Amino acid sequence: MSVFSRLRGSGYLRLVAAQAGSAGSEFFIESLTKVSLAVVLPGGGAVVGLAASNAANSLPRLVLPPLAGRMADFSDRALLLRASILARAVIAVLLLGFTIAAGETSTAFAVAIVAVSLLTVSAAQCFNVARQSYAQAIIPPEARPDAASLSMFALTGIAVIASALAPGLYGVIGASGVIVLAVALELLALAILRPARDPAGRRGVRLRERGARAAAGPAGGSRRLAARTRSVPGVRLVFGIAGTYAVCTGAVNLVLPLYALRTRELAIWEYGVVTGAFAAGGILGALATARIVHRLGAARSLAMSAGLAALGYVAFAAVPSLWPMALAMVFIGACVSVLGASQGPLLQELVPNAVMGRIFGRLTVVNTAWMIVGTGLGVLLVLGVPTATAATAEGMYVATIAAAAAVLLLGTALAALAHRRAGSAEDGGAPARR
Repeated sequence: MSVFSRLRGSGYLRLVAAQAGSAGSEFFIESLTKVSLAVVLPGGGAVVGLAASNAANSLPRLVLPPLAGRMADFSDRALLLRASILARAVIAVLLLGFTIAAGETSTAFAVAIVAVSLLTVSAAQCFNVARQSYAQAIIPPEARPDAASLSMFALTGIAVIASALAPGLYGVIGASGVIVLAVALELLALAILRPARDPAGRRGVRLRERGARAAAGPAGGSRRLAARTRSVPGVRLVFGIAGTYAVCTGAVNLVLPLYALRTRELAIWEYGVVTGAFAAGGILGALATARIVHRLGAARSLAMSAGLAALGYVAFAAVPSLWPMALAMVFIGACVSVLGASQGPLLQELVPNAVMGRIFGRLTVVNTAWMIVGTGLGVLLVLGVPTATAATAEGMYVATIAAAAAVLLLGTALAALAHRRAGSAEDGGAPARR
């Protein structure tokens, strides 16, 4: 039986399709939010609105994942997936009604769409952690790299499509039309997941807790098992590299437009080519992930892709013109795609299903917190150095990208060295997987 047939038989393809539909809705709302705030709010109000939108996207990822993780570990995961999608659909319908009543160009609409972003991302945290736990339970172990590759391909593809279409659709069908499309995608995802069932049903919650107690010992349960799991070398490797990459991303995303448009003097359309090249690389990386992970193993693929991404950022900061920059971004996007898709198989191999929700929830918090730290460090680096001349300021953009790459490279090397010294988790020391 082929890998595709095994994934289809397990119900994983249904999960990926629903994930893509719901993520597409979120991407449409996110793009609509940015465009609407820029169009509706005058002058400095747009900057304040965009800052509020960024906070609305970050705050739930910083606060809610631990709670969502407990919900995933102690509830019917298929039911939690559907409830999250339904909540997002209802929120979008309420936004549609408010938009029709208040008007698409009112300040009230701008406030409402930021509030909806906060609520939508909040509901998404339940979906994200429940999806990880549910996927671990249904994916055949030998097909985990292929499943991660397929999921990454679907997510990257829908992100590219939604981000590219949303501004144009806004100009043609308005905000209300884009919201209707987002609602339709959520309802489609809900319909796709309607037949999904938790492999063990409600009784499975008790079985997972019983297994956690057996793995943790007579004095503990799933809480103790979660603490033990976080100390497994392979899990520490995932957390270490994920946090280091988040610092790098926070700093690079801050200065990337300034570097491209000011230091390299790219036109707006050329900057679009550079950002699109990252997405194209992500799709290519997703297609190659399964083969890479099968050949090298998830831990080695994770460390290798992070190190190569760091070198890609160094090259990006060094090349002087559009097409070399775009090629560097294709390479970085491919490496980041492999990096992201390698985490799932490694966690699914090492983390007991009884605590997967809490472990993945903590990983989400780590990513968000360190990305905020990276953004703050980028601000300090750019603004903390005298910028009497334009050349000095532009040089700081290059220095920020280079410093972020150095942090990623050094952090990856240290995490990989610690993992190697502790001994590969596949050779022993991992808790029971079920």
